[in-house]
Amino acid sequence: MRFRIPSRTSVVTTGVLTALSVGAVIAHDPGRMLGQALWRDENWVAVTLRVPIGRLPALTSTTPLLFTALLRLTPHADPSQLRLLPLAFTVAAIWAAYLLGRQLGMTPITGIGLAAATAFAPALLLRHDLKQYTAEAFVAVLLVWLQARLERDWTRPHLLALCGALAASPLLANGAVFLAPAVVAGIVFSVVVRRRWEHLPEILVGGGAALLIDLFLLIGVDRRGDTASLRAYWDNYYVPTDHGLSVALSFIRSHAHSELSAVGLGPSLAVVVLVLLGLIALARSAAPGLTLVLPICAVEQVAAATLHQYPLWDERTSTWFTLMIFLTAVGGLVGAARAAVRLVAGAGRRARPVGLAMGVGLIATLTALAHPYSRAVDQAVRTRTPLEDVHGQTQTILADYRPGDVVVANTDAGFGLAVYWPAQPSLVTDLARLETFRVTYPPAARVVVAATISTPAELAAVDQAVSMATAGHGRVWIVLSHWHTAERATMMKALADHGRITTPDHQHGLENVMLLTLGRAAGTPATAGAGTPATPRAGTPATAGPAPAGPATPPAPG
Repeated sequence: MRFRIPSRTSVVTTGVLTALSVGAVIAHDPGRMLGQALWRDENWVAVTLRVPIGRLPALTSTTPLLFTALLRLTPHADPSQLRLLPLAFTVAAIWAAYLLGRQLGMTPITGIGLAAATAFAPALLLRHDLKQYTAEAFVAVLLVWLQARLERDWTRPHLLALCGALAASPLLANGAVFLAPAVVAGIVFSVVVRRRWEHLPEILVGGGAALLIDLFLLIGVDRRGDTASLRAYWDNYYVPTDHGLSVALSFIRSHAHSELSAVGLGPSLAVVVLVLLGLIALARSAAPGLTLVLPICAVEQVAAATLHQYPLWDERTSTWFTLMIFLTAVGGLVGAARAAVRLVAGAGRRARPVGLAMGVGLIATLTALAHPYSRAVDQAVRTRTPLEDVHGQTQTILADYRPGDVVVANTDAGFGLAVYWPAQPSLVTDLARLETFRVTYPPAARVVVAATISTPAELAAVDQAVSMATAGHGRVWIVLSHWHTAERATMMKALADHGRITTPDHQHGLENVMLLTLGRAAGTPATAGAGTPATPRAGTPATAGPAPAGPATPPAPG
């Protein structure tokens, strides 16, 4: 068996790509990213680890199924370290961008340039949370690379690889519902304009089969997350259709402006010009079918938003599309630079002044883009996930938990408890919720979570917790996180009617936990803080609680 010695170029290229990957990871501040407690939206992704794998299809909702499954393969000693998965997809997107650049420019330099652009793209640097958005960005780059490779070098293995990736992509990326048809259309366009009619049946059969599988996954798996509550949540991102055409067009124009501004290369008009240059460069490349992908995806998203099926260019869900715009714009700059070099080096004397003028204009353009780009990068790097810390509240309770104590939580804090509390939660299907499930506990766990964000559910949770604590001669620990003002006021007022609420000393983490001691004498006021929001801990807590006693862990579930 022969072993090929890596060439000097490949060794250097691998070293540069590794350095870019490390740089991208450092830019995400991994110490904070992998140490900060998960917040609500992340907790309802992480909680799936606490149920059998067979239940994943019923619990993933808007999170792609494969992303949720991959969490089980992600090494972690703490739930916050599950963020290694989106960080890994960020790195994977860098290497996929290198492969795409190689296909388009046919040189390592072009590939490294596109990889560097991806490593420090503001859209990816902005993503620090345990969500699938970086995975969707990776899938987008992967699919267009496979398309470019097939257009440049049509072989049966390349076709099968592309069709297989297209068929599996919805399992990892919600944006695949737009990407797959656009990629197939791009391949068909490339075949037609090059008059390679012998390839047309293959792509129609292979691409058609992939799209049918995508449709099956959309209906059988992904549509489960399309609930009335989710559509209500995204209502401001749907194209209004009941106020006339001018209002709809104004809405689209406004959201397009926001999306182009999010690219991080200056005003939206400048980004449009750069994208047009990039599309021209793609049309002249070895993969002209790529020219159609970005415009088709844009049209599809507008159509889906008009039908109230997909939010139009939301910052998070459009991470993959923002990255594609960014890379196309960068491609426009590279294409203009190559054109200027060709005019100066290879053309006659009459063309050289044009090339020099193009070069000067390009330098001026790069100088002008440097400020908005650096500002976008700085803003992305400084962005933090919300400071919600049910983990810290859980630690506070466990340090002073006594027999008979009960924990009561508002609805959204329940997802954090389901991740961090020792007792095994029950995840009950509830299609009325965004997450399509809610958290409950068996009676032996002595944990009560409000079933919904509603006054009756919150009062019922308080009554149940107080009854359990009274029967067990215990206290009630109050866990509130990601709460609505009315929600918190309802629960705190109801709890204050049953005793004295304090904020115990020795709080852990960023969010205070409160404690209800039952049996307040008539006429004795509740603690002054009972009607105000639970604020993040800053310095010494306001009120000392009961002295620690009893076991440090809650009873195991029955």
